[in-house]
Amino acid sequence: MPEYCHMFEQDKRYLEAMMFRKILFRTGLVTALTLGSTLPLAAESFNYLFSIRLGIVQIGEMRIKGDDRGGRYETSGKLYTTGLAGALYNVAYTYSAAGNSSNRWRLLPKLFTAKIFEDGKTRTEEIRYNGDRIMSINGKPPKESQDVRGSVDPMTLIYILVRPVPKESVCGGGFVLFDGSTRFDVSFVNARKYNDGRVTCDVKYGGKGGGRGVAVSGVTYEPGDDGWMYIRNFAAETSIGTLKATLR
Repeated sequence: MPEYCHMFEQDKRYLEAMMFRKILFRTGLVTALTLGSTLPLAAESFNYLFSIRLGIVQIGEMRIKGDDRGGRYETSGKLYTTGLAGALYNVAYTYSAAGNSSNRWRLLPKLFTAKIFEDGKTRTEEIRYNGDRIMSINGKPPKESQDVRGSVDPMTLIYILVRPVPKESVCGGGFVLFDGSTRFDVSFVNARKYNDGRVTCDVKYGGKGGGRGVAVSGVTYEPGDDGWMYIRNFAAETSIGTLKATLR
């Protein structure tokens, strides 16, 4: 469409190859870290599709699947460009994670894998865990600075973001993310409740991973008929503009 073409001519930065990786996955997708009461774990399975926009332009989609039952969780996510953005710059990021779930808020990853396609090239990444310790990164023992105890991988953090959460636990708590090279201490701040039941909050990054140039805001949860809260959208202020992901 003409207005789409005009926008891309004005701002080529929308097509920067690394925008997805830096914003969504390498920083843990702006996670809504929902730690809270240790409710009994129930079987859970979902398959979500998000629309990804910069400004008014849809630049991609994100598919996220999750399953948690029998003390084990598995999750996967794929982000890819669509429309004009996809035609002008084809990228795809495929992630998966699996591990143990001793209760709803205690997830211990065992394996994280990533397959990244950009600039016509494909590369892979892998993190393996033993208990709450990192055992290997891309097949090699972690360096001392990489031995981040009790951390989760980017896909597990994304899974925490999109899971349903009890009202009393929404926008609460914090988590430690390690993406294979950098540690992030992540927490919720400025939680706001609205008369229609929505809850929004900001996400704060700190620790060794602070100051990566991504300021996340606008995580929104909506109430369901079952008394739980469900993610609706999130936003991130970045050097390339405002990214918004909305659940379809």
